[in-house]
Amino acid sequence: MNDLLKIHRIIEGAIVGLDSDIVLNGWCLPDGINLNSYIKFKANSTKSNVELLELFYRREFNTTVLAKLNRPSLILISPYDLMLKEVITAYELGYFNICIPSLFSIIEAMLVFLANDGDFTKIRYIHGLNNTLELPGNSNIELKSKLHNIKEIVENYFQKIEFNSEVSSSKLNRHESAHGRKVGSYNKTDCLKLLVLISVIKSCYNN
Repeated sequence: MNDLLKIHRIIEGAIVGLDSDIVLNGWCLPDGINLNSYIKFKANSTKSNVELLELFYRREFNTTVLAKLNRPSLILISPYDLMLKEVITAYELGYFNICIPSLFSIIEAMLVFLANDGDFTKIRYIHGLNNTLELPGNSNIELKSKLHNIKEIVENYFQKIEFNSEVSSSKLNRHESAHGRKVGSYNKTDCLKLLVLISVIKSCYNN
């Protein structure tokens, strides 16, 4: 991480109240105008940063998340563009268990372009995101900070886990979902975290 990006992340962290729990809990940070809204929202609150961020995304879902999800984007190819619309409907109806496998699939389809330049043969998303961050022509610090946040969250959700335990982890994990190892139900918070991640990935593109 270069010096300018480090400075931007420090300032961003000071404003948002960034701590390791936010990343470990799988929340992406608000950006742009949403960051200004969040600053006003969190003023004088005694809740933890994790609680505040979830409450903010729930209350301001239509403007901070849904607006980005509904925006047409070339990064979402068929059938994942339609799948996202169906997931949003299921989310609003409270069908959370059916949402998670689809959301992870949508995220991987987007990472093919964000991390691996459209190469469908590559699955090393963290390596690809690191390469994108280190591109010499990428001087947009706000975009770099967003990419770094995406990388942290993806690394959290896509980490390998052992399948020899009968007790499912309470944390979201792509491999656990994809390979049928989840024990218990998913909930609204699980879905919201992944919807926020998708909205942030989409915001990296103008089209």
